[in-house]
Amino acid sequence: ILRTISMWHFLTWSREMSKSNPTSSINKVYVLEQILTLMECTKETEEDQLVECGCFLWDISMKPELATFIFQSHFLSVATKILLEDHTDRLKEVILGILSNVVCNIEIAKALSCNNQLCQLIFYSLQSEDPGILTQVMRLFVAMTSEEGLQERWTKLLEPEEILQRILYIFAGTLSETLCLYSSRLIMNLIWFSDDILKLMLSKLDFINVLVEIIAERRSTENKRQRFDPCEEMMETLIGIAEVLSTNAICFPALKNAKLINELTNIIIQ
Repeated sequence: ILRTISMWHFLTWSREMSKSNPTSSINKVYVLEQILTLMECTKETEEDQLVECGCFLWDISMKPELATFIFQSHFLSVATKILLEDHTDRLKEVILGILSNVVCNIEIAKALSCNNQLCQLIFYSLQSEDPGILTQVMRLFVAMTSEEGLQERWTKLLEPEEILQRILYIFAGTLSETLCLYSSRLIMNLIWFSDDILKLMLSKLDFINVLVEIIAERRSTENKRQRFDPCEEMMETLIGIAEVLSTNAICFPALKNAKLINELTNIIIQ
């Protein structure tokens, strides 16, 4: 509460300063105003206005300097507030998208990892049926499992069977190309880093057959378009998963799967 109050005073002061001193950093003051709008929103606030504020922050959060500035403006607290409240899927997607961008900074990623409430809300978002929300959750998980100092913690967080089952369900069932791509990248990170996750996915979650079906479907779709390209981003990631499996002795019995061999052989021939 004290942090929120102090932030409100800081943002109000910044807004007043921008009026009295036009030569000050106008861009950053405008950023602060957008954050303030999100922080102060009530049930009466127009959701479209909040989405517009969020989209602006999402766009600029790709720039490292502004990502740090957004974080320093207590954005993690703002994100927690939005995800806790009853808002549209679109606004939640935007907030998760901002988080996915800013965690490319290792210090911000560490701060988010220590924010238990926000982490719980992110994991809760994995149960959404909205492709936009799920895509941003997967993006965030990919970023966190790619950070050397955070891999172990986030792999453990993603290790429970029900979470892995949900990830595989999304991977196998989504019609969104982008969501499928980020799901596959997350799976590749997890099986590369954790033998325990790999064993679980092979023994209980029928991972090899899921992978075979997706590769076959992807190859069939590409053939219909008459533009099969094994270096295309999605296919490249799927082949990368197969390569990771081939380097781990745990997988050798499973790799005798005739359908998998057939699909990979067809890719080589094409």
